[in-house]
Amino acid sequence: MATETTPLRNVERRPQEPRALHKKRIAGLAVFGLIMVVVAVLTTTNVGRKAHTQAIPQRPIKVVQPLKPLNATRHHHTPAPTPKNWFQCGTEKSEAGYITLPYNVDSHLFYWYFESRKTPDTDPLVLWMTGSGSDCSSLAALLMENGPCRINPDATTALNPHSWTSEANVIWLDQPTNENVYWFLQGFLDKHPEFEGRALFLAGEGYAAHYVPAAAHYIWKENLIVVKANATLRINLQGITIGNGLVNPVVQTPHALDMAVSNSYNISLINPTDLGAAKEAVPVCSQLLNVCQANSSACIGALRYCSSSLLGAMDDSHRNKYDIRKKCASSDPSECYNTSAVAEYLNLNAVRAYLNVSEQVTSWQQCSSSNGEHFSSDLMKNFDGYVADLLNDGSVRVLIYSGDADLVCNWRGSEAWTKQLKWKHQQDFNDVKEHDFQVAGEIDTIDAGSVRSHNNQFTFIRVFKAGHMVPKDQPAIALEVINRFIKNQSLYEMRRTSELTPLVTEGTAPPHSSRSARRFNWSTARSSLLVVAGVSLLLTLAFVVHQDSSLSSLKNLKGATNINFERPQDEFFCGITNHETGYIKLPNKDDDHYFYWFVESRSDPQRDPLVLWLTGGPGCSSMMALLAENGPCHVQSDLSTKTNPYSWNGHANVIWLDQPTGVGYSYGPTVDYDSGELNVAENIYWFLQEFLKKHPDLADREFFVTGESYGGHYVPAAASHILKANMLRHLSPNAVHVNLAGIAVGNGLTDPAVQYQHSVDMAFNSYNVSLLDDQAIEDMRKAQPVCHELIMQCQQDRPRCVDAMEFCFGALEGPYYQSGRNPYDIREPCTEENVMKCFHFEHIDEYLNTPTVLTKLGVDVHKSKSWRECDATVGAGFAFDEMLSSAEDVKLLLDAGVRVLIYAGDADLMCNWVGNQAWVMALDWSGKTEFNNAPSRPFVTSEATDSGRVRSFENLAFIRVFNSGHMVPMDQPVVSFEMINKFFQNKDF
Repeated sequence: MATETTPLRNVERRPQEPRALHKKRIAGLAVFGLIMVVVAVLTTTNVGRKAHTQAIPQRPIKVVQPLKPLNATRHHHTPAPTPKNWFQCGTEKSEAGYITLPYNVDSHLFYWYFESRKTPDTDPLVLWMTGSGSDCSSLAALLMENGPCRINPDATTALNPHSWTSEANVIWLDQPTNENVYWFLQGFLDKHPEFEGRALFLAGEGYAAHYVPAAAHYIWKENLIVVKANATLRINLQGITIGNGLVNPVVQTPHALDMAVSNSYNISLINPTDLGAAKEAVPVCSQLLNVCQANSSACIGALRYCSSSLLGAMDDSHRNKYDIRKKCASSDPSECYNTSAVAEYLNLNAVRAYLNVSEQVTSWQQCSSSNGEHFSSDLMKNFDGYVADLLNDGSVRVLIYSGDADLVCNWRGSEAWTKQLKWKHQQDFNDVKEHDFQVAGEIDTIDAGSVRSHNNQFTFIRVFKAGHMVPKDQPAIALEVINRFIKNQSLYEMRRTSELTPLVTEGTAPPHSSRSARRFNWSTARSSLLVVAGVSLLLTLAFVVHQDSSLSSLKNLKGATNINFERPQDEFFCGITNHETGYIKLPNKDDDHYFYWFVESRSDPQRDPLVLWLTGGPGCSSMMALLAENGPCHVQSDLSTKTNPYSWNGHANVIWLDQPTGVGYSYGPTVDYDSGELNVAENIYWFLQEFLKKHPDLADREFFVTGESYGGHYVPAAASHILKANMLRHLSPNAVHVNLAGIAVGNGLTDPAVQYQHSVDMAFNSYNVSLLDDQAIEDMRKAQPVCHELIMQCQQDRPRCVDAMEFCFGALEGPYYQSGRNPYDIREPCTEENVMKCFHFEHIDEYLNTPTVLTKLGVDVHKSKSWRECDATVGAGFAFDEMLSSAEDVKLLLDAGVRVLIYAGDADLMCNWVGNQAWVMALDWSGKTEFNNAPSRPFVTSEATDSGRVRSFENLAFIRVFNSGHMVPMDQPVVSFEMINKFFQNKDF
């Protein structure tokens, strides 16, 4: 076993030491939108003053090349920080270094080990693994939670009096799993034989709820072999402890809403309307989680659906999901914290030398989104079987503790899985009376939580006044808990701690230490599990960003018979043409109001056609497209606006519509939310009826329905409904005739059965971007027929549609997310967990929620929610709809003479051009043969630019757009503008 370690040594502080400053990290869907990914977020909070929030990129230490051998020398005593060794951590003896795994000489695991402050020769050994986000560095916890020192805002160190090294020798390890932990320990024991046979405990929090049981289970099985062979037991595993962890998602996740209904802090987290919708999502979430246990390809979708529908529903509370006691304007809790000091400290040259970090490690980063992707399908797996095996054997004790202000891995869910765990003393554990967890402070007894335990073998503790990171929020209590656990002492008995045991409340702060004989404030930290929450299950351009408070309707237009157009009078809107914003109450609904933004043509508004734009999602607002893609202006980062010369209202009157109900500024009862294209189509028709009654001058104009992404469902369905309604107008003589002329869909999902068969084709792209290895390509090809069969079953049996969606998405799109490219534009690198963060649309969200804009738009702040890109609850309602085909609607339109344009940017993965071309060519319409035999010719713009390839026959055209991703109007505005105008004017491409 190779070891590469060095003792820590004094290093002179050099003047003008460079410090690596880290900027904001992203977030999912998002992820896919993903994705999903799961990220740990750390925070520093300055004692006595409010911390400013700033997130940092998150990736762990990793070694990409074999390390040069490091001198293996004995560790020695590390003196307390002084002006000369200001950067050193703690007063204990310590050691930092690498251990090379025996079966992979290129795998070097970094660790930082500290001796016990009490009796290091006899105290047990504790191994800490940070789990928050599936590949995050344990050094963050060391420096900000339970290690010997904390990092000050100026990147110096301060002694932590509540370090877990008080009565234990502790290793903070970056960051292996199961068997890697075993082999790391073997290497560590080779170097430190004094720990052979010494009691060992594995500990961690967040995603370590997977790491710790899996690693312990592997060690336990190996030890059984050792014992059976009558060999010497080197690794004496005695117990495991997990804080605020996700062990059994099947049980824990549905309990997310428990904190919304009732919490001990009397904090309102969700309004009654959203609560009702979230409760309706619980059975679907549970179903997806159960599917995930047997089919890993379904796990990413389960993660997205559950996190967006349950956790995402509480975004409007503006609370930190890791600690609901704290306010936070962002729905991404990672943005609630400032964590730059730790990264700055660990990247200082003096500290790197102090830790003997290899030169091949360019910089320390907290978490790796790319490495974390390997675990994204693992997050929603149930790991409680490992815990049950350990408990049934009886040789390993288990402690589960949970801060009761955490929302992401809340205490109710943790308590629930411990009670439902199937092991031989399950009933005995559940029958045990819950006790107060009390400790004796200097003056009064401290009621620190509640505890349930069976013979100290299996224990669950709820910790009061703590969030996701108990050692940070309640450092003295956390130390008391871990010390009693490793000593196998009862947690029922009240006892005085070795130090005072303050219960930290809102009005108290942890004590701080001194440095160089002067007082200063030191920082504590947070690390937490980031569920790539809030990301929609479904194909969408935009993922959940914020869910805020409610808004209201336009008073000067609503119900008016004479429309007053508004000309821009300030910078809130940059267009030079007349525009109108308002609500249309749907006559077919009791109280559904659709918000729209209508802009007149810049050319000839009295004669130019009328165009309706529908952004997909499902559940995403068309205002995003207006302000970032094809509208009259684009919002700048400073919230000013800039005229877009290529707006689609150049030669058309355009409506950007927020639909279905609950999207953007549109509002209505959640019980009326749509769940499929029939609802969508009918509502759009009735919206148009009312709009055209208000604008009778537009009733006879040529009318076009346009959109992108999930608009591949919306647009054909709406147009088909209009066509049928026109044919039956004699049955409704008062209905306004809609002069339907055509539809246009960009990078849409229209016929999944055909399109998903071409997912793998993007591995061979015109940009020579490497996206998949040979094995991934082979696996995807094997998955294609399974996906196709599930989609075909879905057409006849809607309950199968969710299975089809989860399998196809996981098996045929999921592999691309490990490429490090933006799945909406493979030309661009993107390692963000939430891929929508690659586009940096946050300023649009801010713009559309500013009081000035809300007033100018006439938004009803009493009835609609605050604007956000997408609404997860609305999107979740379409879970059974995504895999249905809309191709028959397109066939009906073509055979009726309606013009159809399908275009696709060829750098998009999500709705790629190959699949779009394939479904168009597979469409069984009257002109199929002639269309398919037509040549694919260059699409040349008026500027003589070869901008793509076009195939057309009669009223159908397909255009592949070069050098564009998912959003053609944004990536190729000139080409998009010329293309759409030719289509509106029925000119040849």
